[in-house]
Amino acid sequence: MSKNQIQARVNKNYRTQTKETVEKLSVLVYTIAIERLLHAGGSMKDLYDVARHLVWLTQFGLSVCVPPILFVPISVWLRKALSLGSWIVAVGVILGILGAVSSLRYSLKAIERQGREPKKKSSPPVSFNHHG
Repeated sequence: MSKNQIQARVNKNYRTQTKETVEKLSVLVYTIAIERLLHAGGSMKDLYDVARHLVWLTQFGLSVCVPPILFVPISVWLRKALSLGSWIVAVGVILGILGAVSSLRYSLKAIERQGREPKKKSSPPVSFNHHG
């Protein structure tokens, strides 16, 4: 075996072992978190709240990261495919940043709306036709 083949096999084994270790650790952390929550007097509602916040955090991260990740490579591809100048990459970067800021703003507003206490519903005023 050549040195490159040995190095490739070692790298492949290392990646496989690392992936398996990360999966085992994530399952372990998840299991420990659930056990501690339930043994500490927590309820399934608390677990639901944790899961809901985790979903919000994931959505928040993706909504901020995805626009630049999409716009920049697309602008580089457009520059190469259509022989456009470097200005198209600058436009892609600007659009990516604007998309990320817009998504960030929208997500923060949604989180703020959800965090507010619900308004108390009051009964409608009594009208002249209402006899009670």
